[in-house]
Amino acid sequence: MKFASKSEEIKFYVLEFLADGQEHSREEIKEYVMKRASHGDFTEGTFAGSLYDLTQRKKIESVRRGVYRINDIRDQDAHHKDYDTQKGTLHDKCVAILNNTIKELRQTANEIDILDVSQEDLRLIAQIKEVISSLQRHIQSFEK
Repeated sequence: MKFASKSEEIKFYVLEFLADGQEHSREEIKEYVMKRASHGDFTEGTFAGSLYDLTQRKKIESVRRGVYRINDIRDQDAHHKDYDTQKGTLHDKCVAILNNTIKELRQTANEIDILDVSQEDLRLIAQIKEVISSLQRHIQSFEK
């Protein structure tokens, strides 16, 4: 994907990573962003500033020191889909579609109440996990 700045790219991947709705440490987030950013050479200040901006804009929240989660998954998905369909090459759009599919699968799996989970649900969760892994491999092949 094409980004106007390193900060924009960092924010995009932070929101993508946190789209699962779970709490994640700053280190986990940074590792994810570094793997996906076109240039993993951003400064600590740029990364910290991007997290701060997302927090100030109420896109993400700091649950406790060094731990973040997304505020409203639906808003973030809409943001990504708008961005993905309006910019980029065919390659960028294909990668975006795969990423959106992964997010939707994770959201669906996260809706299952673990106290009432059936054997069928467990089987489906395992399949969802396999599909997500497969999609991630496809994304990596697009990046080569």
